[in-house]
Amino acid sequence: MANRMALPGVSMFYESGMIFKGTGRYPQSHGSTIVETPGKDLLAAWYAGSREKGNDVVILTSRRPEGGKAWSTPSIAVDTPGKPEGNPVLFRHGPGSIILFYQTIHGGGEGPTTRTSGWTTCDIKYRVSRDDGFTWGPDNWVRREWGYVIRTKPLMMRGRVVLPVHDEVNWESLVMLGEHGGGMKNWTSSNLVSTGEGFKMGCIEPAIAELGDDSLIMYMRSGSRTCVWESRSRDGGLNWTPPSRIKLPNPDSAIELCRLTDGRIVLVLNNSRTGRNPLTAAISDDGCETWNGFRDLEDGPGSFSYPSAIQTSDGLVQVTYTYRREGIKHVTMDPSWILGETKDS
Repeated sequence: MANRMALPGVSMFYESGMIFKGTGRYPQSHGSTIVETPGKDLLAAWYAGSREKGNDVVILTSRRPEGGKAWSTPSIAVDTPGKPEGNPVLFRHGPGSIILFYQTIHGGGEGPTTRTSGWTTCDIKYRVSRDDGFTWGPDNWVRREWGYVIRTKPLMMRGRVVLPVHDEVNWESLVMLGEHGGGMKNWTSSNLVSTGEGFKMGCIEPAIAELGDDSLIMYMRSGSRTCVWESRSRDGGLNWTPPSRIKLPNPDSAIELCRLTDGRIVLVLNNSRTGRNPLTAAISDDGCETWNGFRDLEDGPGSFSYPSAIQTSDGLVQVTYTYRREGIKHVTMDPSWILGETKDS
């Protein structure tokens, strides 16, 4: 059931509801992503199973038709027999296709990830749908070499797909650049963005946003610090500046950035230095120099994390995120809700 919120004197729209709640087959869900399909449906994907890195983990998708309120019963999009899937990323690619990026964990998934097991044994694949996300084509590879992980959506820059990636072995960030034409068979790498601190200590799970004039900004999760790391590119993502610490907090959790059509940037993060709670949205109108709003999407007990955010063609912001590891939640909001703007503003 969706929950709608209206505040006296506030010009906004806000609605929230669950896409999926845990079941006996899929008691845990995590790592969601969302896209508006060419047919203007909302399509969400995430990984689900007995636990993170469990051999029964699959990638599920669910759809909310244009104008509808209910999400469909999830269907399996990817299931590699005997191996866990992870971190799907949906991306609208051209006028008639959707890409599902994802990774398969090839090493053992038991216990904490090490340099030779778990997330360090991923390869990055993608499948293409040309029927609004109902069916998916065969696997293609962004990177066959193990140890590279995706988390957030790519951008189109200079006719190339700019896909945020991190090196799970060394905890360094980068982007992969794929040519838009020719089926994206050729991928090249940017320079590495590294703090030099190494495994489980550096900067990972980069989120990127376009700032204009071929400039991009990258925010990264911090392993050893309680801050967000930042890097910038001025050439469409090929070269990135050394990372710098900024004042935004980070409790070793994923971050999301989303550029609006008016040029403002929406940020969704855990506004905490100690835990994945609360989950908060903010807006910048000066190229991520300052942030305003800081409205909590969740602030109750539990863990709320790994947001994915897009702006749909109706101007609203769509956010999905992990809800207490039990399911996936969806929020629709007008950007003005984040700022608490009044009708007289």
